[in-house]
Amino acid sequence: MLSLIQDLRYAIRLLLRQPGFTLVALLTLALGIGANTAIFSVVNAVLLRPLPYPAAARLMLVKEMNLARGITDFGVSLPDFREWRDRNQSFTTLSAFITSAYNISGNDAPERVTGVAASVNLFATLAVSPSQGRAFVNEEEQYGKHRVVILSSGLWRRRFGAETALDGQTIKLNGEIFTIVGVMPRGFQFPDASVMLWVPLAVPDDSVDNTRANYWLSVVGRLKSDVTWTQAQADIEGIQHQLEQMAAPPGFGARVVSLHEGTVGNVQKALSVLLGAVLLVLLIACANVANLLLARAASRQKEIAVRMAIGAAHRRLIRQLLTESVLLGLLGGLSGLLLAWRGVRLLVGLAPNLPRLAEVTVDGPVLAFTFVLALLTSLIFGLAPALQATRGDLQEMLKEGGRSGTSGAPRHRVRNALVVTEIALALVLLVSAGLMINSLLRLQRINPGFRSDNLLTMQIALPQANYPDDHLELAVNFYKQLAERVAGLPGVRSVGMTSALPLTNTHSGRLLSFEGRPAPKSFQDIPAVQFRQVNADFFEALAIPIVEGRTFTREDKRDSLPVAVINEAMARRHFAGEIPIGKRIWFGPPEEMIPPQLIPRGLDVKTFRLPRFTIIGVIKDVLHNGLAEQSGPEAYLLHEQTLLDKFPDTSRSMYLAIRTTNNPLSLTAAVRSQVQELDKEQPVADIATMEELLATSLSQTHLSAMLLLIFAGVAFVLASVGIYGVMSYVVTERTHEIGIRMALGATRRDVLWLVIKRGLVLASSGVLIGLAGAMALTRLLTSLLFEVSATDPLTFTLIAVLLASVALVACYVPARRATKVVPMKALRCD
Repeated sequence: MLSLIQDLRYAIRLLLRQPGFTLVALLTLALGIGANTAIFSVVNAVLLRPLPYPAAARLMLVKEMNLARGITDFGVSLPDFREWRDRNQSFTTLSAFITSAYNISGNDAPERVTGVAASVNLFATLAVSPSQGRAFVNEEEQYGKHRVVILSSGLWRRRFGAETALDGQTIKLNGEIFTIVGVMPRGFQFPDASVMLWVPLAVPDDSVDNTRANYWLSVVGRLKSDVTWTQAQADIEGIQHQLEQMAAPPGFGARVVSLHEGTVGNVQKALSVLLGAVLLVLLIACANVANLLLARAASRQKEIAVRMAIGAAHRRLIRQLLTESVLLGLLGGLSGLLLAWRGVRLLVGLAPNLPRLAEVTVDGPVLAFTFVLALLTSLIFGLAPALQATRGDLQEMLKEGGRSGTSGAPRHRVRNALVVTEIALALVLLVSAGLMINSLLRLQRINPGFRSDNLLTMQIALPQANYPDDHLELAVNFYKQLAERVAGLPGVRSVGMTSALPLTNTHSGRLLSFEGRPAPKSFQDIPAVQFRQVNADFFEALAIPIVEGRTFTREDKRDSLPVAVINEAMARRHFAGEIPIGKRIWFGPPEEMIPPQLIPRGLDVKTFRLPRFTIIGVIKDVLHNGLAEQSGPEAYLLHEQTLLDKFPDTSRSMYLAIRTTNNPLSLTAAVRSQVQELDKEQPVADIATMEELLATSLSQTHLSAMLLLIFAGVAFVLASVGIYGVMSYVVTERTHEIGIRMALGATRRDVLWLVIKRGLVLASSGVLIGLAGAMALTRLLTSLLFEVSATDPLTFTLIAVLLASVALVACYVPARRATKVVPMKALRCD
């Protein structure tokens, strides 16, 4: 123990005696360890940490699959859920839920929040109880007895105050009074952090939501303690097969996935790539510090030789040198931790779409990771220099001018290998960053199908209680009046309205049938189309180009000919070789294929006909699901023409898209005021410019590209410094040799080429190894790239040339210094 303390004191004195070396080494380690700690903080919170529920590993999502259409993440119909719940042998409980928007109104300003309608056993499934009040009871799942609500801790405190007792308080949701029966614990989230309240899932008996015509639910369950995932999958598959034999539509399957996997989504690969990238940066940092220590060990060769000559054991010397490395590593880890703390804050601010974002923090596991990483790092970069420093011929090491002792060749080989490794790893990172940036640039050049400048967007969702199904004309009139009012505001050029705003990934699928064509052979052969409801000015407001025919006009009204506008994708797929203008379509299967129980009550099954719409125009494809997703078939209907007798399909929720002449956000207060004048209890939500929505759609790709670029930049600098350091040391070490060469007649050009040639050999070796490594590793990026091959030749060539050029410059500076060696002075030094 005493000797260890002595080694530690000596190490501290050495580090203080060489502040330049210490500062460079600490900065290099801080960058490598700090980047790893920051990314690990995100990976730990998102991927590694269990979900915040008791025995969370046993929580599963059960999903339907539409096998006929190749859709693996389909909603679940209410009848199918009930059959799973009652028949399964694998789950202690199964709960259905649906995430929706809820308008809160009353004495305070109206607001719109995200809520969940769920089976009354949801909290039992999650094994979490309210911190105040109670959970739902069975009878509250009956429609009419369902008007109770459980609030999140944040919403409770904001609306009622933290000190308020739960004593029969009520809240107005979607125009109806709900009794607050419970408040969840602080920090509780399900299914994500945006959810503020939970209500019972209650559906009227005569609702279409009670049939297999609507696949709208998500299902979560808790596995029994003795049941495996494989057994649960087989159990649910068996039930689904029985249902298909009895009543369910053919072509549907079911699958079981962990709740954790469903929550994390598709970010796992992106985070894994980033973690791999920062590990490469750390390896480069270790190689750099190892080279520094090798150089320092060479300068301490005489000291180490004297120690060995007076009896110091190899093991004792290695321990002392490793103590210096560990101290350096721990100090680098501490510095890296400070950088990571700041880096985590930046990552949280730059990644708004990351799941479990609120859980990202520098906590105990992250601190332990940093400590272990610092220790491992210090061993990695310290072991080779320590072993090299204690090897070699003792007599040669003791010579006054012994620069070329027997330990020189091994040390050179290690140093050269480290530089080659740095260059190879840096090239892998630079190529990866280049591919991601190329992909991002291609995404940014994509034409979304509309103009995004000076466009203000927001959403309004009218509650069913105030705008009921049998009076949907109230919703149509509200939006018509609102559009007229907003159009009259100063600075407004046009006002568009739509049930699905571009880039919001809003889906509203419908089956599609064509007049004059034979009926499909089976239900699964009926094509599907995305169904959008818009006002007459929508296409003008978004500046969507017309390809053929016309769009809606003021002459198209509720009682005039029902008309539709389709996109190019629908024209290509369903009217290839035909002129679509004038063709008639309807949204649903042929009437003879509709199960009688799905036809609205009071209508004659034999004479029932779905409304027909005449196609009047074709527009350019608009990207609704993100810039990387191709547009599928879409049909646009006039909002007021969906208000049809006996079969209304009018949306109560609409987005506004307001084209302005100046800053769009400056109109926010004025538009909100117009909404309040029409309905004082109606909130406005999701206010953003279209430019912001575009940026959000690119946020994950932008974040990945930016971080990879930063890591690649750090690796690039470290590799450049590494080869410069090695070549500088080579020049210093070979000053005597260079002097002799010049004394014997070597020219400055000969000396310059002598040094540069050695550097180019190292750089070329690193580039070739890096290219091979990049060819293998960048394939992991394939799913993250857009219109760019993982082995893109241009990117590989440019990065290789760039790195080789910088390596040449890094070699040239020491080589230039070598040409200025004065022969007589160099010989005199030896």
